[in-house]
This record gives sequence, structure tokens and C-alpha cells, in this order.
Amino acid sequence: MALAGTAAWAICNLIDKYLISGFFRKPAVPLFIGGIVQIILGFLAIAIFGFDYSNINAVAIVFLSGFLGFVASFFYFKALVHEEVSRVIPVMNAIPIWVVIIAIAFLGEAISALQGLGILLLLTGAVLVSLKKAGKWELGRSFKIMLLASVLYALEFVLLKYGLGLLEFWNVFFWSNIGFAAGSMGLFVLNRAEIIETLKRFRKESVLSAANESLSVIGYILIMMSFAAGLVSLSTAITVTQPVFVLVFATSLSIFWPRIIKEELRAGVLALKIIAIGLTVIGSLLLI
Repeated sequence: MALAGTAAWAICNLIDKYLISGFFRKPAVPLFIGGIVQIILGFLAIAIFGFDYSNINAVAIVFLSGFLGFVASFFYFKALVHEEVSRVIPVMNAIPIWVVIIAIAFLGEAISALQGLGILLLLTGAVLVSLKKAGKWELGRSFKIMLLASVLYALEFVLLKYGLGLLEFWNVFFWSNIGFAAGSMGLFVLNRAEIIETLKRFRKESVLSAANESLSVIGYILIMMSFAAGLVSLSTAITVTQPVFVLVFATSLSIFWPRIIKEELRAGVLALKIIAIGLTVIGSLLLI
């Protein structure tokens, strides 16, 4: 389940890049579509499995996690506008670093030598995958945005994990979806004219975006179900390989269907990406 969910997320990353670069240009439209999809799927879930709001504190925490996921997704799309998808996703593997830091700050946990090595490898990989040569080697313009997104996703995951200990899975799914949708609706109010115009202009692409958001949610459900089945370590180890899927898919598309995704294919660039992604994967595994 975790492998299928991770592959689904990698496909979603590629479709996100295709849509945000060629049609939508700004995060508002895909985030609005994502909010609508999450509202529909959230209410469908509680219609089938039941509704629980007895623990108001837990509901508030899970709602906040969903809203943080929305803000993180905003920065994720901002990064995709300017950057190759195979450079964006590996930096997202920095999420385990922030989870460890949160655990140290609020739970008093200490890190082992292996975890320290994992942090070093992960940061090295994240920097390497973002390097670009423009007269001199320098970080890509979206590196800071991607790091910020990874911090927010880490906070979302910590709050979700806490909520799963207090509420049933499908109620956590519902309230986190509502938190995400609340952010989407706020963005719609601020960008109503632009969003409506874009939806009218790119109807087919909007339908594709809705299908893509649905696939992303399916991936999320598959991975969370693998956690619930008690395969947490194995499932987490599989999910950190998402950048590998993205690199393979993006490179293949760049070779055979460059109109969909076009990335640099020079041997030196590919070698650097492979090394960097390898470091982020190994570093992430050491932090699990």
C-alpha cells in the first residue's frame, strides 16, 4: 500500500508541475480545486464511517494540521512555478529533520549519532539538488521556499499523528480536509475573479487538476492505512523514496514526451541529481 501511495504522489507531483507551469501559473487555482475535492471526499468519508466532534481540542488540532498543509502546499506550488519538479521534491525530504527538531524542543528527546549523520546527509543532498550553474554554482531561487514548505509539512504531520491518537482515522481525515479547505476558500475570496477566469479558460486542465487532487488523496489514504496496519517503519522507509520515483518519471517524460515535462538531461546534471537524491533518501532513513 505504501509503495502504491508513494508512486501515486510522484505522479501527482509531475501533473502539478505540468499544470502550474503551462496553464495556471499561480497556486490559487490548484489550491482552490484541491479544497473542493477535499470537502467532497471528507463529507463522503463521514457519511460512510460516521461523524465525531466529541473531543473539541483534538478536532481543533487536526483542523490546524489541515490548514498548515494548505499553507505548505501554497509554497510547494510557488516553488514548482520556477523550479524543476525533480529538484523540488528531494528538498521535501527535509521534513524528518524538522520532526526531530520539534521532538527535541517539545518532548525533550535527544538525537543519536546516526540521526546526526542523517541530518548532515539530508541537508547536503538538499543543497546539492538545488545547485545550479550560472557563471558560478549557486542555489536555485526556490530553495528557501521549499525548505519553508518542508517545515510546515512537518508541523502538519506531527499534529496529524497526535490527532490519530484521539480520533478515529476517518474523522481525522475529515477535519484535516476541512482545515485545508478553509484555507482554499479564503484564497478564493482574495482571488475570486482570477480563479473563475482561469477555470473558464482551462476547463480540461481544471478537470485534470481535480482528478490529480483525488489521486493525491488516494495516495494519502493508502499510506495512512499502511501505518494503521502496523507497518510504520517499512511504510515510512518506502515513502522517503518519492524523489526517486519523481526523478525516474520526470526523466522519462523529458526524453519521450518533452511537451509535458522538460528537464535538464545533461549527464552532469543527472549525475548530481542522482547523488543528491541518494543522500536525501539515506539521510531520511537514518532519521526514521
